[in-house]
Amino acid sequence: MAPSAAPMDVAAGIAATTTHFSSTRVYTEVSLAQAFRAAYPGKHLSISQKSNIDILKYAKAGHATYEEIDPESSLKLSLFVQKHNHPKYLQEKDLMTAYKYTYQGTEHMAFVTRWEERYSTSKTTFMLSPSKTAADALLTAAGEYCSVSHNEMWMFDRTEWSKSTELWDSVANASWDDVVLEPSMKTALQRDVEGFFGARPIYNALQVPWKRGVIFHGPPGTGKTCTIKALLNAVSRSSGVQCLYVKSTSNQYQGPEAALRDIFEKARAVAPCVLVFEDVDSLITPKVRSYFLNEIDGLESNDGILMVASTNHLDRLDAGIAKRPSRFDRKYHFGLPGAAARAAYSAHWRRKLAANPRIAFPEALDGALAAATEGFSFAYLKELFVASLLLMAHRIQEEKEGEEKEKEDGQELETCELWRILEPQVAVLREEMEAEEREREEEERKEAERKAKGEDTVEEEEESEKGCCC
Repeated sequence: MAPSAAPMDVAAGIAATTTHFSSTRVYTEVSLAQAFRAAYPGKHLSISQKSNIDILKYAKAGHATYEEIDPESSLKLSLFVQKHNHPKYLQEKDLMTAYKYTYQGTEHMAFVTRWEERYSTSKTTFMLSPSKTAADALLTAAGEYCSVSHNEMWMFDRTEWSKSTELWDSVANASWDDVVLEPSMKTALQRDVEGFFGARPIYNALQVPWKRGVIFHGPPGTGKTCTIKALLNAVSRSSGVQCLYVKSTSNQYQGPEAALRDIFEKARAVAPCVLVFEDVDSLITPKVRSYFLNEIDGLESNDGILMVASTNHLDRLDAGIAKRPSRFDRKYHFGLPGAAARAAYSAHWRRKLAANPRIAFPEALDGALAAATEGFSFAYLKELFVASLLLMAHRIQEEKEGEEKEKEDGQELETCELWRILEPQVAVLREEMEAEEREREEEERKEAERKAKGEDTVEEEEESEKGCCC
């Protein structure tokens, strides 16, 4: 039988919330706190935010137990969740739910709430405990647990930090083996990034701040995102440092300056860490340039923070960001892959498909593909393989039952089915590349005309990454 919530049940809590939001109010937490204190005069009341202390998540990890009180009276928001490569399911989020919560033999009552404020969504827990000591012990332990990522990655989007399992899954599947770069560049990059976290004594001995920044720059689709994923995975596993990813700094209520403040405050709190600004030229606009530089160079210490930024347009970055060594001291250019890199990328796919009994992939194809794809980025090379393999999948499906082909034994390109599919796809994609180049040249011409006439320039629409070599 579910435990009783008397003298104030869940329905009463909902009624108090309804009354509060239906009248003139100043501070929601204060209003609800007064209602809970009036109903439980002998209990200690603690108020916490789910983003900082998630007591239910702590219990789900096996450190405590909880049981919902009066489920019929609880108020929940039902969401239908559909994620890529995951089963569809119905998810419920607490709007006003009461739980009997047991930690180290002590019972607490927790009211988990959620409401919309002007600037954001508030997810607040009101916990009633037998004493302040018992409440502090629980909140401290849960806070310690929640301050560390557990198969999650910190992501900042618009107004707040949250932990993303999807981002973690994307990074956890990345590997340096998937990154095709010139060997010397790959080695230098791994040394600069992974070696930073073990070099604190060197920085201290030289009396310089233990911080650094690197910029990955180059055309779209040349492997910048793939490299960022690989280095985040390697650093988190080898050094155990936390990784923070900035998705957006837009904040229509408080402005991007507030977002940047929150971003760097979090990085300082969890340092040592990696702080990623992907497409930094779109995140750090002229409006917030000075504020961004002040966060980097200001009075507050940024020890242990490794900033990794990427951009398709290094020329669009302010010189104060791109050229000052004390801010981003290393720059790596991701250019279009040369013939050797294109052949290496083909070999990467050959290894991935080696176990497929249906596909013959001779080594000779690597050189032939490299020769045919001059000017292709890694994104276009990936699209070439994916499109060709999809065509092959359709062919296999069309084969009659009992007449399936076995893997070809010949090593001649003329008899290789995969090459016969890849070759015409190269021509198709090259036409697409040339069309995009013509469009880009036309936009540049129009932009030059606007500047010549003294008109306000219109920021060009950002080219989307077509992918990387992952």
